[in-house]
Amino acid sequence: MTRTTLSTRPRTHRIRLAAVGAATLLATALGSAPADAVTPWELAGAWGSPAGGERTHPREIHFDASGSYRVDDLVSPCPPRVVCIWSGITHAEGTYRIEGDTVLLTYAEGGTVTGPLPQELRFRPEDRTLTEQLPSGGRTVYTRLKTWR
Repeated sequence: MTRTTLSTRPRTHRIRLAAVGAATLLATALGSAPADAVTPWELAGAWGSPAGGERTHPREIHFDASGSYRVDDLVSPCPPRVVCIWSGITHAEGTYRIEGDTVLLTYAEGGTVTGPLPQELRFRPEDRTLTEQLPSGGRTVYTRLKTWR
């Protein structure tokens, strides 16, 4: 008899996500997590932002509940069903930690993103978005993406 699974994620990844989710629910139920605090479980997935500030192209940030993330800058993405020499997408990755409603980002060496990268993002519980404060004083808003590239 073969077993069918609905998830394409490795078993260890599903177990880790379930453990993080359970810990988050327990912390919230016991009152140790502030009401406006973002959790790794809520953050996990893809978030996107249009061009903003010095950045003239869209950006996607993919968070994993385990504390890692990847930034994709869609500088000049290759159109569907077309072969391109360069994909037109630059990358950076690293780890994050959460302090209340703030997501603090630490970048690993070796990324290909050339523009400024956010050091922190604020979670806004009222509209379920992440915001990046720009050096110019403005902000860029990241919303959860329904589909991943």
